[in-house]
Amino acid sequence: MAPSDGDDHTAWRACATILAPVPGPPDSPHPDSPQATALRWVEAVMDDGDLGAAWPLTDPVLRLVLAQDWVWTHRHQPMVGHGVDWDVMARGLAACPSDHPLWERFGAELVERWQHIWKGFSADTWGTWDQPEVLDLDMEVVTFMESHGERVRFEPGRSAFARRFAVRHTPEGWLVASVNGDQMFLPGWPPSLEV
Repeated sequence: MAPSDGDDHTAWRACATILAPVPGPPDSPHPDSPQATALRWVEAVMDDGDLGAAWPLTDPVLRLVLAQDWVWTHRHQPMVGHGVDWDVMARGLAACPSDHPLWERFGAELVERWQHIWKGFSADTWGTWDQPEVLDLDMEVVTFMESHGERVRFEPGRSAFARRFAVRHTPEGWLVASVNGDQMFLPGWPPSLEV
Protein backbone atom coordinates (compact mmCIF):
# COMPACT_ATOMS: atom_id res chain seq x y z
CA MET A 1 0.00 0.00 0.00
CA ALA A 2 1.41 3.38 -1.00
CA PRO A 3 1.33 6.15 1.59
CA SER A 4 -1.29 8.85 1.26
CA ASP A 5 -0.35 12.46 0.53
CA GLY A 6 1.32 14.09 3.49
CA ASP A 7 2.65 10.81 4.93
CA ASP A 8 6.33 10.15 5.40
CA HIS A 9 7.32 8.30 2.21
CA THR A 10 10.61 6.97 3.61
CA ALA A 11 9.23 3.71 5.02
CA TRP A 12 7.31 2.91 1.85
CA ARG A 13 10.33 3.64 -0.36
CA ALA A 14 12.50 1.38 1.80
CA CYS A 15 10.07 -1.48 1.17
CA ALA A 16 10.20 -0.82 -2.57
CA THR A 17 14.00 -0.98 -2.85
CA ILE A 18 15.83 -4.00 -4.13
CA LEU A 19 19.28 -5.30 -3.25
CA ALA A 20 21.61 -4.60 -6.16
CA PRO A 21 25.26 -3.92 -6.90
CA VAL A 22 26.06 -0.22 -7.29
CA PRO A 23 29.14 1.42 -8.80
CA GLY A 24 32.15 1.92 -6.61
CA PRO A 25 34.87 -0.19 -5.02
CA PRO A 26 33.68 -2.80 -2.54
CA ASP A 27 33.98 -2.03 1.13
CA SER A 28 36.09 -4.60 2.94
CA PRO A 29 34.09 -6.15 5.76
CA HIS A 30 35.55 -5.99 9.24
CA PRO A 31 37.72 -9.15 9.66
CA ASP A 32 35.62 -10.34 12.62
CA SER A 33 32.25 -9.74 10.93
CA PRO A 34 29.75 -12.34 9.73
CA GLN A 35 30.36 -11.09 6.17
CA ALA A 36 34.12 -11.69 6.41
CA THR A 37 33.56 -15.22 7.73
CA ALA A 38 31.12 -16.04 4.94
CA LEU A 39 33.50 -14.58 2.33
CA ARG A 40 36.40 -16.70 3.65
CA TRP A 41 34.15 -19.78 3.60
CA VAL A 42 33.05 -19.15 -0.01
CA GLU A 43 36.65 -18.48 -1.07
CA ALA A 44 37.82 -21.77 0.49
CA VAL A 45 35.03 -23.87 -1.05
CA MET A 46 34.28 -22.21 -4.36
CA ASP A 47 37.57 -20.55 -5.33
CA ASP A 48 40.10 -22.94 -3.76
CA GLY A 49 38.08 -26.19 -3.66
CA ASP A 50 39.35 -26.79 -0.11
CA LEU A 51 36.75 -28.07 2.36
CA GLY A 52 39.51 -28.46 4.97
CA ALA A 53 40.02 -24.68 4.97
CA ALA A 54 36.27 -24.04 5.22
CA TRP A 55 35.66 -26.66 7.94
CA PRO A 56 36.92 -24.53 10.89
CA LEU A 57 34.58 -21.75 9.65
CA THR A 58 31.61 -24.16 9.66
CA ASP A 59 29.28 -24.54 12.64
CA PRO A 60 29.59 -28.00 14.29
CA VAL A 61 25.89 -28.72 13.75
CA LEU A 62 26.17 -27.99 10.02
CA ARG A 63 29.34 -30.11 9.83
CA LEU A 64 27.46 -33.02 11.43
CA VAL A 65 24.43 -32.60 9.16
CA LEU A 66 26.64 -32.54 6.05
CA ALA A 67 28.49 -35.65 7.24
CA GLN A 68 25.24 -37.46 8.07
CA ASP A 69 23.79 -36.55 4.68
CA TRP A 70 26.89 -37.96 2.95
CA VAL A 71 26.81 -41.17 5.01
CA TRP A 72 23.06 -41.57 4.36
CA THR A 73 23.54 -41.02 0.62
CA HIS A 74 26.32 -43.65 0.52
CA ARG A 75 24.72 -46.14 2.96
CA HIS A 76 24.33 -48.83 0.29
CA GLN A 77 27.94 -48.60 -0.87
CA PRO A 78 30.52 -51.04 0.57
CA MET A 79 32.68 -48.24 2.03
CA VAL A 80 29.79 -47.26 4.33
CA GLY A 81 27.45 -50.23 4.32
CA HIS A 82 25.00 -51.38 6.94
CA GLY A 83 27.55 -53.04 9.22
CA VAL A 84 29.20 -49.73 10.16
CA ASP A 85 28.17 -47.44 13.03
CA TRP A 86 26.90 -44.46 11.03
CA ASP A 87 26.97 -42.14 14.05
CA VAL A 88 30.66 -42.83 14.64
CA MET A 89 31.42 -42.36 10.94
CA ALA A 90 29.46 -39.08 10.74
CA ARG A 91 31.08 -37.70 13.91
CA GLY A 92 34.50 -38.65 12.52
CA LEU A 93 33.82 -36.84 9.25
CA ALA A 94 32.37 -33.84 11.09
CA ALA A 95 35.38 -33.50 13.40
CA CYS A 96 37.58 -30.46 12.90
CA PRO A 97 40.13 -31.36 11.81
CA SER A 98 38.95 -34.73 10.58
CA ASP A 99 41.32 -37.66 10.36
CA HIS A 100 38.62 -40.07 9.16
CA PRO A 101 39.86 -42.35 6.34
CA LEU A 102 36.97 -41.24 4.10
CA TRP A 103 37.57 -37.49 4.69
CA GLU A 104 39.28 -36.90 1.32
CA ARG A 105 36.44 -38.53 -0.62
CA PHE A 106 33.76 -36.83 1.50
CA GLY A 107 35.40 -33.41 1.07
CA ALA A 108 35.98 -33.82 -2.65
CA GLU A 109 32.39 -34.93 -3.31
CA LEU A 110 30.89 -32.13 -1.21
CA VAL A 111 33.01 -29.43 -2.87
CA GLU A 112 32.30 -30.89 -6.32
CA ARG A 113 28.55 -30.82 -5.62
CA TRP A 114 28.62 -27.20 -4.41
CA GLN A 115 30.81 -26.07 -7.31
CA HIS A 116 28.36 -27.72 -9.73
CA ILE A 117 25.20 -26.36 -8.08
CA TRP A 118 26.64 -22.88 -7.47
CA LYS A 119 28.58 -22.60 -10.74
CA GLY A 120 29.99 -19.08 -11.08
CA PHE A 121 29.63 -18.27 -7.36
CA SER A 122 32.96 -16.83 -6.20
CA ALA A 123 34.32 -14.58 -3.48
CA ASP A 124 35.99 -12.64 -6.32
CA THR A 125 32.83 -11.83 -8.26
CA TRP A 126 30.14 -11.87 -5.55
CA GLY A 127 29.97 -9.30 -2.77
CA THR A 128 28.19 -9.26 0.56
CA TRP A 129 25.57 -6.81 1.68
CA ASP A 130 27.02 -5.02 4.70
CA GLN A 131 23.75 -4.55 6.60
CA PRO A 132 22.95 -7.16 9.25
CA GLU A 133 19.88 -9.31 8.87
CA VAL A 134 19.33 -10.69 12.35
CA LEU A 135 17.76 -14.16 12.57
CA ASP A 136 18.21 -14.78 16.26
CA LEU A 137 20.17 -13.53 19.24
CA ASP A 138 23.36 -15.16 17.97
CA MET A 139 22.63 -15.53 14.25
CA GLU A 140 22.61 -13.33 11.16
CA VAL A 141 22.04 -13.90 7.46
CA VAL A 142 24.79 -12.85 5.07
CA THR A 143 23.50 -12.07 1.59
CA PHE A 144 25.78 -12.43 -1.44
CA MET A 145 25.10 -10.87 -4.82
CA GLU A 146 26.97 -11.07 -8.06
CA SER A 147 28.69 -7.70 -7.98
CA HIS A 148 31.71 -7.94 -10.33
CA GLY A 149 33.80 -6.12 -7.73
CA GLU A 150 31.28 -3.38 -6.98
CA ARG A 151 29.68 -2.54 -3.63
CA VAL A 152 26.39 -4.21 -2.75
CA ARG A 153 23.75 -1.70 -1.60
CA PHE A 154 20.02 -1.17 -1.75
CA GLU A 155 19.05 0.60 -4.95
CA PRO A 156 15.49 1.28 -6.13
CA GLY A 157 14.31 -0.55 -9.21
CA ARG A 158 17.22 -2.96 -9.68
CA SER A 159 17.42 -6.61 -8.80
CA ALA A 160 19.93 -9.41 -9.00
CA PHE A 161 20.29 -13.05 -8.01
CA ALA A 162 21.33 -13.56 -4.37
CA ARG A 163 22.72 -16.38 -2.21
CA ARG A 164 22.12 -16.31 1.53
CA PHE A 165 24.05 -17.98 4.35
CA ALA A 166 23.15 -18.08 8.04
CA VAL A 167 26.14 -17.32 10.26
CA ARG A 168 26.15 -18.04 14.01
CA HIS A 169 28.17 -16.15 16.63
CA THR A 170 30.05 -18.53 18.93
CA PRO A 171 32.83 -18.12 21.51
CA GLU A 172 35.23 -18.99 18.64
CA GLY A 173 33.79 -16.23 16.42
CA TRP A 174 31.32 -16.31 13.52
CA LEU A 175 30.69 -19.70 11.87
CA VAL A 176 28.63 -20.61 8.79
CA ALA A 177 25.53 -22.37 10.16
CA SER A 178 23.48 -22.81 6.97
CA VAL A 179 24.26 -22.67 3.27
CA ASN A 180 20.55 -22.41 2.53
CA GLY A 181 19.56 -18.95 3.75
CA ASP A 182 17.67 -18.96 7.02
CA GLN A 183 16.75 -22.66 6.71
CA MET A 184 18.46 -24.58 9.48
CA PHE A 185 19.05 -28.32 9.41
CA LEU A 186 18.66 -30.88 12.18
CA PRO A 187 21.01 -33.82 12.64
CA GLY A 188 19.42 -37.25 12.26
CA TRP A 189 18.97 -40.22 9.95
CA PRO A 190 18.45 -38.67 7.51
CA PRO A 191 19.13 -35.06 8.53
CA SER A 192 16.18 -32.74 7.95
CA LEU A 193 15.11 -29.11 7.75
CA GLU A 194 14.15 -27.53 11.05
CA VAL A 195 10.43 -26.72 11.14
